[in-house]
Amino acid sequence: TYMNEFLVLKKKEVIHHSYQTYKSKLRIFIMYLESKGLQDVHVSFITQEIISNFVCFIAENNHVSRRTVLKYQQILKNFFNYLIDSKKILIRNPVFGMPVVGEIKDEAAVPIPDHDREVFKLYMQNHDPQLWLVCMMEFYCALRPHEELRNLLISDLNWDSQTITIRNSRAKNRKTQTVDIPHQLYEDMINVYHLDEYPPEYYVFSRNGLPGTNLLGKNYFKNHFAAIRNALGLPSYYKLYGFKHTGACKLADFGVSTYELQRHMRHVSISTTEAYINKRIGVKSDTIRNNFPDI
Repeated sequence: TYMNEFLVLKKKEVIHHSYQTYKSKLRIFIMYLESKGLQDVHVSFITQEIISNFVCFIAENNHVSRRTVLKYQQILKNFFNYLIDSKKILIRNPVFGMPVVGEIKDEAAVPIPDHDREVFKLYMQNHDPQLWLVCMMEFYCALRPHEELRNLLISDLNWDSQTITIRNSRAKNRKTQTVDIPHQLYEDMINVYHLDEYPPEYYVFSRNGLPGTNLLGKNYFKNHFAAIRNALGLPSYYKLYGFKHTGACKLADFGVSTYELQRHMRHVSISTTEAYINKRIGVKSDTIRNNFPDI
């Protein structure tokens, strides 16, 4: 009962993709409680030991990453904080002192090298130009495919200012923000895709590879990209999201400041951008690469 109330609240607070994550992980926790005969106990009887055992169960039986285990812990912690703050039925959050479990995996999408990116480009331009537009919008505008691109409307494209508006209802950070459209993408949007000729209420991406009134499924882009990648015989670790990271790497290599990159990527803070650079781009130095003293 309390979880249902909590999910109603979260549905208003987070984007749909995040809400589905909350819903699925809480459902798995309920299934675990049922398997232990605990489905009818009052929520105040859920102890640190029960949650600790659940965390170990998830890690051992599902072979999930440590990052995924931490996601379960955070969602459960948020739920019990909700009970403490709004229901006043708990004194202490039972999610503490959790075991450090889960496989260590680097699940981040990797940048796609120039040669393989060209292979994608040539194939998609001929066989799936709509998906290539998705890739370009990720690369040039750092847009996210699940909610931001899938829900993008023609009216969100600002031709005079050469910008795209990301509405708060679809943005990961729940803020309405505007990003620049680089001239390469802008020219293709006008001269190749003719997006300026469609009604403002149309989705940019819809059925039959054209703008329209039908919202595509949440895994539509992901599944089509995977099918093309496999057909081309390219590595399975290439993800659709990799085009966003590739664009960020190219900007960093070009010498864009951390402040400009933060604004373009729409990160909450400079520290987030710095962590992003360290993880995905690394520290690069022309002095080290070209002027290192001989051994």
